[in-house]
Amino acid sequence: MLHYHRSLVRVDLIPDEPPADFPPYDVCPTRRHRVPLSGVLSSARGSDAAKGRLIADEVGCRLADAIGARFP
Repeated sequence: MLHYHRSLVRVDLIPDEPPADFPPYDVCPTRRHRVPLSGVLSSARGSDAAKGRLIADEVGCRLADAIGARFP
């Protein structure tokens, strides 16, 4: 969001919590008790628009590749 709509981000409200502790495997259905009550899985402290752009560019490229592979 810092990359797309910086003015909508309240950086002062970003929770500073440790990352959620998950086992190295997936369980289905997901165990809700593993997700902190805040819903924060990893702190966004240290984020900035430049990092957001890198992520957005990478996701966009991967989506384009996946769509191109499925619909040549």
